[in-house]
Order: sequence, then structure tokens, then C-alpha cells
Amino acid sequence: MTAYELLSEPIRRYVKDRKWEKLTPIQSAAIVKIMTTDNNYVLASRTASGKTEAAFLPIFSKVDFNQPGVQVLYISPLIALINDQMERVEELCSYLDVTVTKWHGEASAIKKNKLLESPDGIVLVTPESIEAMFQNKPKYIRKLFSSLKFIVVDEIHHYFGTERGVHLQSLLYRLSKINVGKCRYVGLSATIGDFTLAKEFFGQPESTKVLIDNTPKPHKVEIKYFPSEPFQLSVDLLKDLYKKTRGKKALVFANTRTLVENASVKLSQISELVGGHSNYFSHHSSVDRGIKEYAAFFAKHSRYEPFTICCTSTLELGIDIGNVNTVVQINSPHSVSSMVQRMGRSGRGQNSTSELTIYATNKWDLLQALACWRLFEKGVLDISERIKRPYDILLHQMLSIVKERIEIGAEELVRELHENIAFRDCDIDSAKMIIRKLVDEDMLEEIGKKLIVGLKGEKFFDAGELYTVFWSSFEYEVFYNDQAIGSLCPDTNVEIGMTVFLAAKMWRIVEIDYERMRIYVDTASVGNAPIFTGSGGYNVSYEVEKEMSQILLDDEIYPVLDTQGAEALKELRDEYNNYQQIGHSSIPFLINDDSISLLLLCGTKAAKTLFSLISSYQRTGFGRDGKIVVYGDLDRYRSTLSKIKEIGSENEKLLIQSIEKISWDSVAKFSINLPKKLQVRLAYDRLFDLDTALKVIREMLD
Repeated sequence: MTAYELLSEPIRRYVKDRKWEKLTPIQSAAIVKIMTTDNNYVLASRTASGKTEAAFLPIFSKVDFNQPGVQVLYISPLIALINDQMERVEELCSYLDVTVTKWHGEASAIKKNKLLESPDGIVLVTPESIEAMFQNKPKYIRKLFSSLKFIVVDEIHHYFGTERGVHLQSLLYRLSKINVGKCRYVGLSATIGDFTLAKEFFGQPESTKVLIDNTPKPHKVEIKYFPSEPFQLSVDLLKDLYKKTRGKKALVFANTRTLVENASVKLSQISELVGGHSNYFSHHSSVDRGIKEYAAFFAKHSRYEPFTICCTSTLELGIDIGNVNTVVQINSPHSVSSMVQRMGRSGRGQNSTSELTIYATNKWDLLQALACWRLFEKGVLDISERIKRPYDILLHQMLSIVKERIEIGAEELVRELHENIAFRDCDIDSAKMIIRKLVDEDMLEEIGKKLIVGLKGEKFFDAGELYTVFWSSFEYEVFYNDQAIGSLCPDTNVEIGMTVFLAAKMWRIVEIDYERMRIYVDTASVGNAPIFTGSGGYNVSYEVEKEMSQILLDDEIYPVLDTQGAEALKELRDEYNNYQQIGHSSIPFLINDDSISLLLLCGTKAAKTLFSLISSYQRTGFGRDGKIVVYGDLDRYRSTLSKIKEIGSENEKLLIQSIEKISWDSVAKFSINLPKKLQVRLAYDRLFDLDTALKVIREMLD
């Protein structure tokens, strides 16, 4: 039977009514495998290849929705993505007469209550909403989800190597414990660099298969160079960017909210001066939800009118905003995966071309952008690192389980968490140590042999602090004539009379209500983009930085660069013309009279690790442009590397000693609540990458 013939009659009718000429490769493969096997699947294919339908067509054909309870759970990282998918899923389910319910903080309370009274159909939810159900609806959680047949995790790559991913893994395990039958998992992603992580995510690697569609997508990439100041964009860049996006449907990505606001306001000003369109929007976490929804709605339903939406990663994932002609990235993308996701937002139609223009604002940024492009051309994606020993999430889930159960024995709690796949690297003694600390701090209370939530713990739950495992920013709401615009953090030194950019417009602050945490504004004709907290630092992968090293030390010409970019790369290469490499490493070095200058291009975490280890044996310092200076001659440097290589994993003790000298209790949201010993271990895992550092040393010495 063909894939189409395997589908149920109502679903075949849905496909026929859509007038699809044929199923996409990932859809055909997924239908056959999901319909004819009992395996879990991760569906990996480029954006706009129909992955959502690839999962839902066979799932909805296979599931008997007449059975009691929720049958299918769809988990998304974003509320906006749930709202976007709701329309598509409801249309599909109308052919089956199946109820679809979205469950998140902004969803209808009436529909939620109806689901609680009579659970059925499919539920669309975020991980944090599942957590809230465990905490607030423990009596209903089994009634809702004990009959699940499928769990679909969208944008599954988003969870790899993150605290949020560990949290979701734990929640999936807890759901599996209340499920009375067999539940299968389906993950969806356009960018997976490590399929081992994908297969392990559901805790069933032997029965989890990956279906990959490597069908190439036509693309056009160019990298332009316009030197600019941090958090500002040069006039020349803005003029060129305006020409690039003028008259088009464009997405302009930037890595910080500050640059998003800078670009959106300045482009709007240029457009007004030359009589262009006025459809400029900004889209990031500090813009009011209603404004963001309007921007996405305008883009999706704009048939002829051009628009430019400047955004952060909030539009990187698969929210449907219709056809986009071109995508722009200001400064290098964080990773190859991010570049692929963002480029895939354009050219979504059949046989259309994805267009990406990257604007680099300094030479190192140019080098990183070029490295990301080179790896993309080679078909190489960044490899996410699995989080080891997630003690912070272990602590969080301890509190959550006690809240869910009302009371539970300490031994039973430890046993349950030890069996949870999310905490396979956390030993039992550490779990017991955390419980003792929570009891000592009144987060938990011990009555007889049972644990209950303590007084301090209740305050955490009441404040909603335990729904999420990531930091929530402390911001004031901004209003203009009682209309919400967005939010500003008080750390931006806001004061009355200050002019700011927000939601792609200029405002003057006229009142600050500190008690209600509100800022009131009026329109302004001049202003500046506020420096939002959290703007900046991120980890660059080993793969990207090694490619940067290769580009720096070779002499290849890259047509993807504009004239200014090619000249900047030549200048960068000339600057490091005398640098050498030992072996096959990615560490260029220069021998000075009394020292060696190193470029630790081996990934952010591995570079920190190497610097800390070398500093344990030799005097070191910082040079210009991120260079590390190691004092001594080449023989001593080689000797130091040999010592580090010889003791191998014993280097962990040296790294831990370097952490213990400094307070690292804020490295993760709940790390401050951990025992000191576990705080240090957590910081070690988050800050250092000893395995990659030793790999680099072997490349140098072997």
C-alpha cells in the first residue's frame, strides 16, 4: 500500500481537499513508519517541508479518539507557536470531529475547565503548562493523561543541551508513569546536529528511529561588512539594509533586543524620509504580546504590502507568517543551526529560493559568520552538549513532586528521581544531600517519615517561581494612553524624561509608578535603544571556532563576501600571518621573545577550560582581541600541554579549585538553593568542557 492509502478515509479526504499534488518525502516516510510500526520517531527535514502534517496525518489516522481521555499531546516551546498551530490542527480535526484544546497561561479558562470535566481529543501545551498542571491540578493529571497514545514534541532541537530540555525529559517521564498503556513519541526538527541526542531524548533510544529528509533547498547567501559600534548600527549599514529590504517582505534578525529596536526605528525613519512604506515592526520578548500578534497577523495576511519585522529568536521557530522574500541577520548567528532556521523562514514555497544576507559589524564577527556559512555548505551542524548532573533541575523536580503528592517519603522520592531518565547522572547521595538542604531552609518540611512543602517553599509556589526553570526578567510594563507597549528592565536606568525605542517606535518617559511597576510614555521624535539586560554573551561551538581557525590560516577566496568583507578578511589574515599551528589543532599561536600568544578557537567552554588549566602551570594574561598570552618559551608550553594530557580527567580537580575561589551560586536559576558542594559541580559542568579541551591538546601533541 502507498503512504496515502495507509491513511484513514477522513484524513485522505483532508489531503484531497487541500489539492496536494503529492506528499512530501518526509510525509510519505513518516506515514509508512508510524502506521506500520510501534517505534518512536524523530522527523528531521528542512523548514516548510510539511513536518507537522507528517506527524499528524498518520497519528490521527491511527488513534481511536472514541476512547476516553486525551489521546494526543502536542508540546511546543512557544505559546505563539501553539496559537499558530491551533488553526491548522483544528482544521484537520474537523474531519474527525475531534476536540482540540490549547492549554497555556493565555488560553481560555472555560475551555480548560471543559477539558477537565471531560478529557478527550488533543491538547496543545508548553512544558511549563504541564509543570503547572502537576503542581496545581494533581487530582486531574491522571484523568487527563493516563490514556495518551502519542506525544509530539515540536522543535525538539530547541531542548538539546538546555535546562529546559532536562525539565521536559523529567515531565515526559512523569507522564509515562501515570499512563496505563503504551505511549509513542514523535519529535520534529529542521536542525539536528547530533542524532544520538535525539534518539536518547525520550529515554527509549533502542526503539526511537530518526527519519531524515536531506532534499536540498535552493538558497542564496551573501555576507556584507559594515564596521559599527556595539549596540549601534552604522549609517552606511542602515542605508544598505534599507535598500535590501525596501519593497519586500523581510525578516531582520538580530542577536539582542537592543539591536532589534535600533534597526526597526532607524529603518522606519529612513522609509519615512524617502516616502516608503510604514510597515515596520519589532518582535522580541519585551514587546507586548498583542503588538507581536498583530505583526505576525499582518505579515501572514499581507498579500501585496511589503513589511519588515526586526526580531530576535522569537520568530526563529516555525510560527507561520506567510511568504517572506528575504531574511537578514545582523551580526553572526550564534550557531550553524540558528542560521539554517532563520534562513529557512524565507522561500517557503515549492521550488522557491531561501535568501539570507548577513551584516557583520566587526572583523571577528565577519569571520564567525563566514565559518557558519562554510559549515552549512559542508552539511555540518553544531553538536549540542548533553547537560551532565543537572542538580538544579533535580531540586526543582523534588519540590514539584512533593507539591503534586502533598506528602511523600524521602526514600520514595529519591528512588523515583533516580529512575527518571533526566537525572541518570545524578547519584543518590547527591539527591539526599539536596533534600537535607531543602529541609534545613524550610523549602521542605519533614513530618515523621514524610516530606511536605515547607513555609518558604509555599512562597515560591505562590509566586509562580517554580513553573519555569529558566530566569524570568524583572521588568516594568510600559503604557501609552492605557495601551500596553512592552516592558523595560529597571536596570536600564530608566528615568523621567528619558527617550527610548520600544516596539519599533520612539517614546519619552513621563511617569514611573514604582509600586505598580509601570512606566507611562508619550510619543517622541528622538530617542535611543535601551540596553536590555541579557544582551550579549553566548557560547560558540567547537565546530564553528575550528572552522574560523582554518579560514584565518588559509588563503581561499570566498565569493559570498562583498568587497569590504573580502578586504577585512585579508586584513585579519595579514594580522595573523605569522601565526602557526601545532599538529591539527584549532589553536593558532605566535612565538614572542618571552611568551606565546594563543588564539583559543576551540569553542567557548573548551577555551575557558584550556585557559584555566594552562594558568595552573604557567603565568598567563590577556592580550589584544581576545588573545591569551602564556609566559615562557615553546618548550615549556609543550611541557605544560603534555602534563595536562597525561593526568587527563584528574584535571577536573584543578578546575574545581578555580571555581571554589569564586562564588558561582547564580550560574543557574536554582543553584543558590543547592548545597555548596553541588553548586561547584554544577558550575563546573556549565562553565567547562574538559573532554573537548583534552581533544584539542591531543590534536596539538599527536
